[in-house]
Amino acid sequence: MDTGSSSQELDHDYSQLTEIYLQVMRLSDGEKLEAEFKQKIGTLMAEIERTAPNLKALDQYEALQSGLIINHVAADKCNSVKPRRYELFMEAFDHVSKGIDKIYKQLTKGHTRPLRGTAYLNLENEDDPFLHSITHTQKNQCFRGMKQLSGGEKTVAALALLFAIHNFRQSPFYILDEVDAAI
Repeated sequence: MDTGSSSQELDHDYSQLTEIYLQVMRLSDGEKLEAEFKQKIGTLMAEIERTAPNLKALDQYEALQSGLIINHVAADKCNSVKPRRYELFMEAFDHVSKGIDKIYKQLTKGHTRPLRGTAYLNLENEDDPFLHSITHTQKNQCFRGMKQLSGGEKTVAALALLFAIHNFRQSPFYILDEVDAAI
Protein backbone atom coordinates (compact mmCIF):
# COMPACT_ATOMS: atom_id res chain seq x y z
CA MET A 1 0.00 0.00 0.00
CA ASP A 2 1.47 3.11 -1.08
CA THR A 3 0.43 6.24 0.69
CA GLY A 4 2.42 8.51 -1.39
CA SER A 5 1.47 11.73 -2.97
CA SER A 6 1.59 10.44 -6.46
CA SER A 7 -1.71 8.62 -6.17
CA GLN A 8 -4.89 9.89 -7.59
CA GLU A 9 -6.46 12.64 -5.83
CA LEU A 10 -10.18 12.44 -5.52
CA ASP A 11 -11.93 15.54 -6.43
CA HIS A 12 -15.21 16.10 -4.57
CA ASP A 13 -17.44 19.06 -5.01
CA TYR A 14 -18.89 20.10 -1.63
CA SER A 15 -20.56 23.26 -2.87
CA GLN A 16 -23.81 21.53 -3.66
CA LEU A 17 -23.79 19.75 -0.34
CA THR A 18 -24.36 22.93 1.57
CA GLU A 19 -27.34 23.84 -0.63
CA ILE A 20 -28.90 20.39 -0.17
CA TYR A 21 -28.12 20.53 3.53
CA LEU A 22 -29.74 23.97 3.75
CA GLN A 23 -32.80 22.73 1.86
CA VAL A 24 -33.12 19.77 4.23
CA MET A 25 -32.62 22.05 7.18
CA ARG A 26 -35.10 24.53 5.74
CA LEU A 27 -37.61 21.75 5.23
CA SER A 28 -37.24 20.52 8.80
CA ASP A 29 -37.28 24.11 10.12
CA GLY A 30 -40.38 24.74 8.05
CA GLU A 31 -42.05 21.69 9.52
CA LYS A 32 -41.06 22.85 12.97
CA LEU A 33 -42.42 26.30 12.26
CA GLU A 34 -45.60 24.83 10.82
CA ALA A 35 -46.09 22.67 13.93
CA GLU A 36 -45.47 25.66 16.19
CA PHE A 37 -47.82 27.75 14.09
CA LYS A 38 -50.57 25.09 14.28
CA GLN A 39 -50.06 24.84 18.03
CA LYS A 40 -50.36 28.60 18.43
CA ILE A 41 -53.47 28.61 16.23
CA GLY A 42 -54.99 25.86 18.38
CA THR A 43 -54.20 27.75 21.58
CA LEU A 44 -55.63 30.97 20.22
CA MET A 45 -58.77 29.22 18.93
CA ALA A 46 -59.31 27.63 22.36
CA GLU A 47 -58.89 31.02 24.00
CA ILE A 48 -61.33 32.60 21.55
CA GLU A 49 -63.89 29.87 22.24
CA ARG A 50 -63.36 30.25 25.98
CA THR A 51 -63.80 34.00 25.86
CA ALA A 52 -66.59 33.96 23.29
CA PRO A 53 -69.64 35.85 24.52
CA ASN A 54 -72.69 33.88 25.60
CA LEU A 55 -75.33 34.97 23.13
CA LYS A 56 -78.10 33.61 25.36
CA ALA A 57 -76.93 35.59 28.39
CA LEU A 58 -79.41 38.40 27.81
CA ASP A 59 -82.31 35.95 27.60
CA GLN A 60 -81.11 34.19 30.75
CA TYR A 61 -80.75 37.51 32.54
CA GLU A 62 -84.28 38.56 31.57
CA ALA A 63 -85.64 35.20 32.73
CA LEU A 64 -83.90 35.60 36.08
CA GLN A 65 -85.16 39.17 36.44
CA SER A 66 -88.74 38.11 35.74
CA GLY A 67 -88.34 35.24 38.21
CA LEU A 68 -87.08 37.64 40.85
CA ILE A 69 -89.99 39.97 40.23
CA ILE A 70 -92.46 37.07 40.50
CA ASN A 71 -90.78 35.87 43.71
CA HIS A 72 -90.87 39.40 45.13
CA VAL A 73 -94.57 39.73 44.32
CA ALA A 74 -95.28 36.33 45.84
CA ALA A 75 -93.31 37.23 48.98
CA ASP A 76 -95.24 40.49 49.29
CA LYS A 77 -98.54 38.64 48.96
CA CYS A 78 -97.43 36.05 51.52
CA ASN A 79 -96.37 38.76 53.96
CA SER A 80 -99.68 40.58 53.50
CA VAL A 81 -101.60 37.36 54.29
CA LYS A 82 -99.57 36.41 57.39
CA PRO A 83 -101.43 38.63 59.89
CA ARG A 84 -104.80 37.37 58.70
CA ARG A 85 -103.58 33.76 58.77
CA TYR A 86 -102.32 34.24 62.34
CA GLU A 87 -105.61 35.83 63.37
CA LEU A 88 -107.69 32.99 61.91
CA PHE A 89 -105.44 30.34 63.44
CA MET A 90 -105.58 31.90 66.89
CA GLU A 91 -109.37 32.21 66.66
CA ALA A 92 -109.65 28.50 65.85
CA PHE A 93 -107.04 27.50 68.42
CA ASP A 94 -108.73 29.45 71.21
CA HIS A 95 -112.12 27.94 70.40
CA VAL A 96 -110.75 24.39 70.19
CA SER A 97 -108.57 24.70 73.31
CA LYS A 98 -111.55 25.96 75.34
CA GLY A 99 -113.89 23.27 74.05
CA ILE A 100 -111.58 20.27 74.34
CA ASP A 101 -111.72 20.20 78.14
CA LYS A 102 -115.53 20.04 78.25
CA ILE A 103 -115.62 17.29 75.64
CA TYR A 104 -112.83 15.28 77.30
CA LYS A 105 -114.67 15.47 80.63
CA GLN A 106 -117.84 14.19 78.98
CA LEU A 107 -115.96 11.32 77.36
CA THR A 108 -114.15 10.28 80.56
CA LYS A 109 -116.90 10.71 83.14
CA GLY A 110 -118.06 7.64 84.96
CA HIS A 111 -120.68 6.68 87.53
CA THR A 112 -118.27 6.69 90.43
CA ARG A 113 -116.35 9.84 89.37
CA PRO A 114 -118.52 12.30 87.43
CA LEU A 115 -115.64 14.64 86.39
CA ARG A 116 -112.71 12.34 85.87
CA GLY A 117 -110.39 13.88 83.26
CA THR A 118 -109.00 17.21 82.12
CA ALA A 119 -107.47 18.09 78.76
CA TYR A 120 -105.90 21.19 77.32
CA LEU A 121 -103.82 22.42 74.39
CA ASN A 122 -100.67 24.57 74.61
CA LEU A 123 -98.74 26.41 71.93
CA GLU A 124 -94.96 26.15 72.22
CA ASN A 125 -94.60 29.60 70.64
CA GLU A 126 -97.58 31.94 70.55
CA ASP A 127 -95.75 34.52 68.41
CA ASP A 128 -95.26 32.11 65.50
CA PRO A 129 -97.36 28.99 66.07
CA PHE A 130 -96.74 27.69 62.53
CA LEU A 131 -93.07 26.97 63.22
CA HIS A 132 -93.59 25.12 66.51
CA SER A 133 -95.83 22.40 67.82
CA ILE A 134 -99.00 22.21 69.86
CA THR A 135 -99.02 19.96 72.91
CA HIS A 136 -102.14 18.04 73.87
CA THR A 137 -102.08 17.17 77.56
CA GLN A 138 -104.55 15.15 79.64
CA LYS A 139 -104.99 14.62 83.35
CA ASN A 140 -106.66 11.58 84.73
CA GLN A 141 -104.65 10.83 87.86
CA CYS A 142 -101.64 12.95 86.79
CA PHE A 143 -100.76 15.19 83.84
CA ARG A 144 -99.39 13.22 80.92
CA GLY A 145 -98.55 13.97 77.31
CA MET A 146 -99.89 11.96 74.40
CA LYS A 147 -96.81 9.73 74.23
CA GLN A 148 -97.36 8.51 77.77
CA LEU A 149 -100.99 7.44 77.31
CA SER A 150 -102.27 3.94 76.65
CA GLY A 151 -103.96 3.11 73.33
CA GLY A 152 -107.47 3.61 74.70
CA GLU A 153 -106.56 6.88 76.39
CA LYS A 154 -105.01 8.12 73.14
CA THR A 155 -108.22 7.24 71.30
CA VAL A 156 -110.36 9.16 73.78
CA ALA A 157 -107.97 12.16 73.64
CA ALA A 158 -107.98 12.10 69.82
CA LEU A 159 -111.78 11.92 69.74
CA ALA A 160 -112.01 14.85 72.16
CA LEU A 161 -109.75 16.88 69.86
CA LEU A 162 -111.73 15.82 66.78
CA PHE A 163 -115.05 16.77 68.38
CA ALA A 164 -113.64 20.11 69.60
CA ILE A 165 -112.49 20.91 66.05
CA HIS A 166 -115.88 19.78 64.74
CA ASN A 167 -117.53 22.17 67.19
CA PHE A 168 -115.58 25.07 65.64
CA ARG A 169 -116.28 24.33 61.94
CA GLN A 170 -119.00 21.78 61.65
CA SER A 171 -119.08 19.37 58.79
CA PRO A 172 -122.37 17.89 57.61
CA PHE A 173 -121.16 14.39 58.48
CA TYR A 174 -118.14 12.34 59.56
CA ILE A 175 -117.35 8.73 58.85
CA LEU A 176 -115.22 7.25 61.59
CA ASP A 177 -114.07 3.74 60.86
CA GLU A 178 -111.61 2.17 63.28
CA VAL A 179 -110.85 5.47 64.99
CA ASP A 180 -108.08 3.96 67.07
CA ALA A 181 -106.43 2.03 64.21
CA ALA A 182 -103.55 4.50 63.75
CA ILE A 183 -102.79 4.80 67.46
